[in-house]
Amino acid sequence: MLTEDDGGDALHRLWELWKWKMIPSCPGRYIVKKNRDIVSLSLEKLVEPLGFEIVVNENSLQNPIESTDSDHPIWIVHTNSPVIADPVHVAIFPRGGGVITYIKPTGDHVHTLNTQSGLIRKLTGLRLISTKTTSE
Repeated sequence: MLTEDDGGDALHRLWELWKWKMIPSCPGRYIVKKNRDIVSLSLEKLVEPLGFEIVVNENSLQNPIESTDSDHPIWIVHTNSPVIADPVHVAIFPRGGGVITYIKPTGDHVHTLNTQSGLIRKLTGLRLISTKTTSE
């Protein structure tokens, strides 16, 4: 269950829209299991109902992602990780947290909801950001 400190409105709204379960041994990271509806949604379609402006910004992972600005849009990045084969799409939410989506060869979208700490930890593990980027 998310707490008030886990992220802003976007994170909490998305939490309410789907039945998220914690990924075992991954605190702050959640997935929806056995739901054919969610895997058919692109990341943009998944976050569209949250009511925020959505901006595809391929450079947003190059800047620190620790934003407290509630006025910025949801930033979306389409990228590839050097450590996995699947393309990766990332949504960075205002006030913290976001979604990491893995595009499977079948076309399915595996969406993971992440608190701010879970997002930073996983993006670092995927080598999409460095620990230096998150500590500046």
